[in-house]
Amino acid sequence: MRIRTVVLLSVGALAGALLRPAPAPEMVTYQMVFLVKGPVWSAEPGPDSKRIQAEHLAHLGKMHKEGKLVLAGPLTDNGRIRGLAVYKVGTTEEARRLAEADPAVVAGRLAIEAHPWMVEKGILP
Repeated sequence: MRIRTVVLLSVGALAGALLRPAPAPEMVTYQMVFLVKGPVWSAEPGPDSKRIQAEHLAHLGKMHKEGKLVLAGPLTDNGRIRGLAVYKVGTTEEARRLAEADPAVVAGRLAIEAHPWMVEKGILP
């Protein structure tokens, strides 16, 4: 009789644990910035293209070193969206200010679209 009671209690405890909903994951918000073709976009290299590209990469590197930029990179499908950047800053407006200071955006080669983006805590640094 004792074994039967232990088995029934164990099965009941297991069933209760399996039926209990899993806790919701903790979410954090990052700022996703899409770098899109700007008003003076051209696939053809211009006289300032190399300089602007070097300054663009330096700007992204600076943002990364300051801990504000988590990741960035180009999209390779030759579409309207040329690249993306994920900022770890408090607001979309702050991400927008940082992205608008990018020399390629200032030059009009790129423009930006900024959106808040939620992911599970711990997935990104």
